[in-house]
Amino acid sequence: MTEKIKKLFRNKYFPFIALGGVYFIISFLFPITADDLRLNTQFGSLIDQTKLYYQAWSSRIILIFFILILLKIKLLWVFLNAFFVAFCAYMFNYLFWDAKNVKSSWLACALVAIYPFIDIGTAGYITCSVVYFWSALFMFAAFVPLKKACENKSLAFWEYPLYVFSAVYAGNQEQSAAIMIAVYVLFILLRIIKKEKIRPFVLVMFFTAVAGLIFLFLAPGSHKRLLVETQVWFQDFFKMSLFDRAELALTSALYQFIFKPSAVFLAFYATLVLVIWRQKNNIVQRIIAAVAGIIVLVFGYFSDFGRDAMTKYGIADSMALFLLLIAAFCVAYSVLFAFQSRQKGALALYALLLGLGSRMALMFSPTIWGSQTRTYLFMNFAFIAVTMMLFAELDETKFSKWKIVYVFIGILAFITLIVLLLHISAPQDSGLLFHAKNTVKNIIEKYDIIGWEMAVRTISR
Repeated sequence: MTEKIKKLFRNKYFPFIALGGVYFIISFLFPITADDLRLNTQFGSLIDQTKLYYQAWSSRIILIFFILILLKIKLLWVFLNAFFVAFCAYMFNYLFWDAKNVKSSWLACALVAIYPFIDIGTAGYITCSVVYFWSALFMFAAFVPLKKACENKSLAFWEYPLYVFSAVYAGNQEQSAAIMIAVYVLFILLRIIKKEKIRPFVLVMFFTAVAGLIFLFLAPGSHKRLLVETQVWFQDFFKMSLFDRAELALTSALYQFIFKPSAVFLAFYATLVLVIWRQKNNIVQRIIAAVAGIIVLVFGYFSDFGRDAMTKYGIADSMALFLLLIAAFCVAYSVLFAFQSRQKGALALYALLLGLGSRMALMFSPTIWGSQTRTYLFMNFAFIAVTMMLFAELDETKFSKWKIVYVFIGILAFITLIVLLLHISAPQDSGLLFHAKNTVKNIIEKYDIIGWEMAVRTISR
């Protein structure tokens, strides 16, 4: 029996099954709140509601169509969400390490588990998972043809419609559509520069993504929504210059990870420092890698200086802005030189810049604060992708002490899932659970652990 259990744990697909099982339970426990409640109480047929949404609010008609269906059949969403969370981990493993062994599978699952799913609930778990998490997943699926093209592998006939659907789905969300286009543009340009053949299907996927983004901007409801959200969320937004809005978008993005670092960023940064110190004997590069961590610890954890610097209009303190930019530069520089292959380093940096760009896109939206932390999902996923690439680098160099960070990430994943469960059960305070919540809340408040302020506020209710 013991040997069978060991064999099960060593199966490279078991981690994905385990993660899916955990998220099946969690998804089942998620409450119906916010936009989920509002959309679930609307009247009319499915088609009529979708048309109304298109004409009066947004062009995300594919996403809203699925949301309206899943709100009526929550159990279907529970199954799909659990499967998609597990499949998202599989895609990280396949696209960014592909070691074909159990350790890369466990790592991918742990990193996905670290993502603060609490962020998804800021406007309803069903609505936001369909709009953000699932869009990111289908975006990754749309990258599979690029990976197979690089490996000179052909696509099976059944894969073509799946990848087209992935591009259509991800293309119905602004951030994922923009990232898809940027990735395909880079791939096509590199093929042209290297004078390599571009598969026709790659062009089909590219133009599908472009069409999706154009459709998003041309919807009649998009302009109406912009007017309403400006009045509701940020009346002075378009009175700011384009430069000021760009600065606000940039600093708010960096602030969320430097002065209020998430578990995902900590896992990424710990791995980055380990790679730099393992492979670089240059003391200057080691110091540069360490500077970002010093700024995070001193001004993010042990001081309120950094966290108190952000205002509605951007970073108010010039010193805080300087520290933010220095930390960002150190991270970018370290990522670029962390890999033995400069091409891999450039690709990793490009992935981080795409994640940053997904948040920078909110310089055109008055919901830059109103959308809360769910719009950081693509930045978090960029950090996860690069973390997988960094572990692949450690694996190639046969470095045995990488297990230190591996265990650290596992602990972060366990804590994140516990906090998530406490968050879900927050309204029912009683007995031992009440004391457990207060203990976790006090620890998080005292040390500002991994930026889980939203969990603290919810647990405190």
